[in-house]
Amino acid sequence: MDQAQKEKVYRIYVTDTLWGLAHGRGLETRYRDLFQKEVQETRTAEEIVQHIKSKLAAV
Repeated sequence: MDQAQKEKVYRIYVTDTLWGLAHGRGLETRYRDLFQKEVQETRTAEEIVQHIKSKLAAV
């Protein structure tokens, strides 16, 4: 996404947020969350421990 697109998304976000606040609605999505998707962990606890152990063994 180039700078112009980011600015357009920001302006739309601000406009929608102000409109929502004026009509008694709260924020549903943070602006930061539009660009930083949180990665969900799919490994089990045992898989994570094994991964850490293998990384430590390599050191």
